[in-house]
Amino acid sequence: MESLRTEFVARAMRFGCILSVCVFIWLLSGAGYFWPGWVLLFGGLTLGKAAREAYGPRADDALEADAYSA
Repeated sequence: MESLRTEFVARAMRFGCILSVCVFIWLLSGAGYFWPGWVLLFGGLTLGKAAREAYGPRADDALEADAYSA
């Protein structure tokens, strides 16, 4: 579980760096159409999936809850 959270933090930091570079390139190129929005959209969806895997409910949590209620 801890490794998933560590991996998520590393992935979030990489995503932030990549997005920052894209926005910087966009600014240098004249700041027309905001194409880094596509990077933000698809990268954010991928990052959200990783966050759910790292911090969301897991199947074994439901099993433990059933064991305590029985």
